[in-house]
Amino acid sequence: MKITPNVCLRGVLYVRTIGGIVSRRGIYWLSGVFLSFCISPAVEAVPPLVPATDVAQPNLQAWWRPGDFIVGVDGSPGQPAMRPLVNVTPMVLPIDISNYEKLGVECQDDVRAEGEFGGQPIAGSIAGDPMNPQIQITREGRLIAENTLGRPASICEIRIVQADNVPGLELIVAWKINAESSPIHGFTVYRIPEALDPTPQRQPK
Repeated sequence: MKITPNVCLRGVLYVRTIGGIVSRRGIYWLSGVFLSFCISPAVEAVPPLVPATDVAQPNLQAWWRPGDFIVGVDGSPGQPAMRPLVNVTPMVLPIDISNYEKLGVECQDDVRAEGEFGGQPIAGSIAGDPMNPQIQITREGRLIAENTLGRPASICEIRIVQADNVPGLELIVAWKINAESSPIHGFTVYRIPEALDPTPQRQPK
C-alpha cells in the first residue's frame, strides 16, 4: 500500500516503506520538499514551519516524552516502531511506554497548542479547512510561521514540544484520513525556525 498525498508542491516527494522489514503492514515514511505547498502570495512573507518528518499508515500510533518521539503499531505482530526524527531504522516498540504520552487518541473540535519560545508564549492553531488544513504559529495574536499539511485530512491534535535532541522546539500534528477500508492515521512534525526566537543574540567580539 502506498499513500499518495493530494498536494501541490514545487519539489520532490519521496515515499519510502519499511514494510516487510518490521511487519506485513509496515510503517510508511514520507519525507521530501514540503516548503512550497501552494502558499498564497500573501503568506509567502511568513517564515515556513520546516517539516522534519511525515509518517502515516492505518492504525499508526505515536508516543512522546521530552526529547523522544516514537511511532508504531501497538498490538501488531512484532510490535513494529521507529523514531522518525532520528532515523528510519526499524525497532520494536518498548515494552513499557507508561512514561510516554500517547498523541492523537481522539480528534478535538478546537485544535490548539501553547508553548514558550525564547521566553515568550506562542500558540499553535489550525486554519483553512479539511481539504487544505494550514498549521500556524502565532505570538501575541500575530502570525509568525505556517505551512500546509499538504493533504486533505482531519487534524486531531497538535503539540508544541521538544521532540528530539536537536536544539529548538517542534510542532507535532496528529491527523486522520477516513479511507474506505481503514482510517489512515498520520503524524507530521515541523521544526519551529530558530530565526523566530526573540531572544537577543550576543554578537561575537
